[in-house]
Amino acid sequence: METKKAPRSINVIYWIINLFFWLAVIIIFGLMVDTVLFYTGVSNDVGLSGRTLPVNIKILETGELHHGDKNFTLKLKTTTENIEVVNPPRFITKKSALVNLLIFIISLYLIWIFRKFVKNVKSGETFSIKNISLLKRISYVLVGSWFVKIIYVQYLYFYITGHIKLDQVKILSSGFLYNLNLDLLWQALIIWVLAHIFITGLKLQQEKELTI
Repeated sequence: METKKAPRSINVIYWIINLFFWLAVIIIFGLMVDTVLFYTGVSNDVGLSGRTLPVNIKILETGELHHGDKNFTLKLKTTTENIEVVNPPRFITKKSALVNLLIFIISLYLIWIFRKFVKNVKSGETFSIKNISLLKRISYVLVGSWFVKIIYVQYLYFYITGHIKLDQVKILSSGFLYNLNLDLLWQALIIWVLAHIFITGLKLQQEKELTI
């Protein structure tokens, strides 16, 4: 099958992705070394001092809005905030270290897949079975990451933030639907649709080649 050379912008994108990929490799290697040293007791900290924990909170404080001769009661709505843990206990840092490492490994894997995708485009193989497979793989990894995120948030509430006591602030139950962040699922859906667009492009390309 005849291929066409990609424009210069694709080459630039490819080298930028290469730079990010190898930077991520270096960061992950450093995290792995720090995590091993931390778990073996050689190091007492893995850079997680002041670690923040995502929680859903309700401010119990009320106020008033004065307008003319009328007063209106105000209540602060439920919001999502980050609680900073100063000098966090070891059981928090151990779990956070593993989660951080997992997040970086997943990110590295996504960059590696996208790097292969751009490399194929750079070689002129835009609409190909390989690229369609890579796009679908990215979509699967994003869905898996979403599940990992949901499980992690549930863990944080039931084992950590559920035991936090604050004046004038109520930590809300971390129900599954309440914390259902769909950002990763939307990204996975968009890439899945893009994969099917590539399937259509591949079919059109094959039909064009048969008619020549």
